[in-house]
Amino acid sequence: MKSKFLIAIVDQFGFSISSFLFFIYVARNTNVEQLAEFSVCVALSILFQGVQRNLIIIPLMTSGFLCSNRRFNYYYSFSTFLSVFISFLAIFIFILYALYTDADVFINVVFVFLYVFCSWNYEFKRRRCWLLLDYKAIFQSVFLLIFTLSFFCLFLDSSKYVIFYYPLSLLVAVIPFGFKEKVHSISVGSFLKRFKERKFEISSGFLYGFYNNFLIVLSGLFFGPASAAFYSVARNLLQPVQVLISAIDSFDKKDLSLGYHKYGVKFLFSSILRMSLICLFASFLYFIVIFYNYSFLNEFLFDGKYVDIERLLLLSFFSYVFMIFGHFLENGLYICKLGESLFFNRLAASITSFFILLLASGFFGYFSIPLAMLAGWFVIVLFSLKIILNKVTYEG
Repeated sequence: MKSKFLIAIVDQFGFSISSFLFFIYVARNTNVEQLAEFSVCVALSILFQGVQRNLIIIPLMTSGFLCSNRRFNYYYSFSTFLSVFISFLAIFIFILYALYTDADVFINVVFVFLYVFCSWNYEFKRRRCWLLLDYKAIFQSVFLLIFTLSFFCLFLDSSKYVIFYYPLSLLVAVIPFGFKEKVHSISVGSFLKRFKERKFEISSGFLYGFYNNFLIVLSGLFFGPASAAFYSVARNLLQPVQVLISAIDSFDKKDLSLGYHKYGVKFLFSSILRMSLICLFASFLYFIVIFYNYSFLNEFLFDGKYVDIERLLLLSFFSYVFMIFGHFLENGLYICKLGESLFFNRLAASITSFFILLLASGFFGYFSIPLAMLAGWFVIVLFSLKIILNKVTYEG
């Protein structure tokens, strides 16, 4: 268990911590407007990752059997074609955003396409290695990602093309995973069948991004590019919390699924509660450190450009507290095959988040962005907890 957790931390370090450090590099070497554009592009690029997570990754990781090469190829083909479709959808949204903010269209559109395609490809391949217990490839990929990104940042010019360093590094980092997967054509009938089977999971994947990542886009539209940049700084300083959630998620999801089918929903609920409290405790310690040392961090990391965001940081952390519990509770709903409940919970969370943003924007300015995120995750926790407790009572 300890070795799996260590490997999960290293794995997440490669993907999430490297993106966290790269954000700091971009923030330090660009102005506020450029950082806002970069943040909006990244938010749009990861906006629909919930679709890949619910449609492909979770079924892959929670299956009760070792997937065959044929099944891997099926999922990989689905992931590849879906990433292309999602990238065009994200590009369309960015073009609409650019019409209102005068953002640079061409460079950012190319970045969005590369980021979506490369991140989805990397995510699928590393999850495949987790299933096959190929820890050597995971370590090699982490090393290659960090080495390539460091090389780009240290030896290439810090121009407006700096944003391409990260997706290109992801493209290099998949080399240790190999190229065993084959892309096969996916018929429209097969896609529609898959959509019908998991329509609630797919739809909830779209909704997930609204109260989690799309708020950065709305921040830029409602309050100007500067607010998107400041909110992104606060969110990214808290990204290690997301790393911890994802690290636990990487190795624990399979065990939760097996435990649920063997011991029932009581085991599932107690495991969710235990993991949530461990994650919350570690996250609180991290937050205390960065909150009381933000002035130093601002000078050291951002060259003093992003002052007085402690209150924004505090509100963002509160939303992350609910995200911790909400994330693991949603895993429980998925394992219990309650995709319909997952969809309606996220629909309610998205509606609540949007109305809170509209109502609070006139009173709290850009502070309404983390408030809206907090409200969305609060709804997720409240509804998901009620459903799982009812299931515990029913089985008891």
